[in-house]
Amino acid sequence: MPHSSGGGSHSGGFHSSSSSSSSRSRSSKRTAPPPIYRDKPCRGYSRYAFYNGSRINYRYVRDTPQSAGLFFTYLVYVFFLLIGALIIYASINKVEKLNMDYAYGPGITDYIDILTDEEEEKLYETFEQFQEKTGISVGLLTDYNESWQDYYDSLENYAYDVYVNSYEDEKHWLIVYTEPKDINPEFSDWYWEGMQGDLTDLVLTGDTTDEFGEKLQRYLTSNNYTVGEAFNSAFMELTDSLIIGKTEYEPVGIIMGGGWIIFVIFGIIMTTQESINNRKKDKAAIEKAQSKGIKVE
Repeated sequence: MPHSSGGGSHSGGFHSSSSSSSSRSRSSKRTAPPPIYRDKPCRGYSRYAFYNGSRINYRYVRDTPQSAGLFFTYLVYVFFLLIGALIIYASINKVEKLNMDYAYGPGITDYIDILTDEEEEKLYETFEQFQEKTGISVGLLTDYNESWQDYYDSLENYAYDVYVNSYEDEKHWLIVYTEPKDINPEFSDWYWEGMQGDLTDLVLTGDTTDEFGEKLQRYLTSNNYTVGEAFNSAFMELTDSLIIGKTEYEPVGIIMGGGWIIFVIFGIIMTTQESINNRKKDKAAIEKAQSKGIKVE
């Protein structure tokens, strides 16, 4: 589903898109080793005679230390290592041009007639250049504030509805710009919002759309640019700055995946060391028990 790429207003400034993450935890347990002594015959135990003065007491002592039995534990660790590796893998992406297998190319719908014919022509050419480089089709819609303020909680919700009713794919980038019908010469309370399809995320990353949004906000606020010039300048600079074919790294994902792997490896080391120590203790206890008696063949 499409999602916001950021937006802004004359009175509120620029706002970026947001993201969230989740985490999980787990617990484990281990079983106690079998007893050193048994009073009845049992596989893995040998009969020993223990002398107490003139009396003889026969008991069965375990022959070998307890096997670690960590196969399934290590299998779980391997599973968690794969999760960490997948997190890192998902954080390394190659930026590639999208396949332009969609019906609608770049488009400009100027309901409020704020763009001159020359501005609209230049902007359309800029959108075509952006599409040629990225494979992403850009749509610009201009409208009045009254078209959404009486029906929606935010321009973002309005832009979402416009996107899903205009495009059947996730390869478009819609920008909605609105301003009041009655313009105040001293202060025009305009708004804008971007809505991008999910398949554009590798090209239009959060950092990329934030940089674009900050520039567009600055140009719209400046008295040196018309609305058409502001959009055209922001898109031209974005088109020039994008590098298609490069490899993008998401530091947060790599750090999370790497930290996860280190945590799992630490768990493997601790489990292995604990198993070795327990086996040594178990072996010492068996040898001590066997030294107190005489093995009965």
